[in-house]
Amino acid sequence: MYLEPAPTTEDLLTRLDAEELVAALGVSPSPSDRERYLHWDKLRRLPPPEGLSSEQWWLRLKSARQDAMRPLPLADVDGKPFGYTLPDLILRHLHRVDQRAAGEVSMDEVVTSEREAGRRFIVNSLMEEAIRSSQLEGATTSRVAAKDLLRTGREPRDRSERMIVNNYRAIQFVKEMGSELTPDAVLELHRIVTDGTLEVALSTKPPKKWREAFERATALLSHGNWNTKLNQRKATVALDPVSPGEEERVRQFLEGALLEANHAIVSEDELFEADAEDGSDEPDTSEDDEMTERFRAFAAQ
Repeated sequence: MYLEPAPTTEDLLTRLDAEELVAALGVSPSPSDRERYLHWDKLRRLPPPEGLSSEQWWLRLKSARQDAMRPLPLADVDGKPFGYTLPDLILRHLHRVDQRAAGEVSMDEVVTSEREAGRRFIVNSLMEEAIRSSQLEGATTSRVAAKDLLRTGREPRDRSERMIVNNYRAIQFVKEMGSELTPDAVLELHRIVTDGTLEVALSTKPPKKWREAFERATALLSHGNWNTKLNQRKATVALDPVSPGEEERVRQFLEGALLEANHAIVSEDELFEADAEDGSDEPDTSEDDEMTERFRAFAAQ
């Protein structure tokens, strides 16, 4: 889709005469103009305010936006700094995201001790952080079920619940770790967030026939010990729960499932095609003939 480049402020200042500049810059943009953040390609197709041309209207908006511009420590290839503005519409949407995504950090019971109230407030805030971050990463567990999971301490039922528990434990570990971040602490964090889960990358996105064969193989070979989930888009296989010390069993399980799936999609036609690549429709009997002659020579001695 083609978007017409917007005229720069410098171009407009040289193109418009003094009266046109006064008409464009003498009045602030209307509230409706501040509400929207129109691109030039769309603005030029709309009827401008009375007494203004599209270029004058654009200059008025650009001037107001530049006054509210917040600079960034980044620049383009020409050295011009990047910046951004926050129209009222964006601020309203951000406020709604804050309200809907932040959860509710509260206490279920009335407490009489200020110390106990503070402790419960912190625990609830850690739970909310673990739940929301897991949901952003793809966990499908509801907030109510996730809160019950963390409060009761029961074993996670699926990968989504495992993500929530691991994130909660990781946040607790960071809270207790203090300000010093060491390589051992990073490794321990990685162990916590991956505990009970395993994700193996595939070399390519598998075809449908292979996926069906792999799912049959994992259902047959797991004996109910592991749940596997094949993600076609990411070309990965997720496995849970995985306990410490099960690495070798998991490796054997996955190797067996992969071999079974690969074997299942090799059809008889493919086997015949492989034989046909030799250039002959007849079976290769040269080795059999040579062995027969050796036996005959041995018997004649």
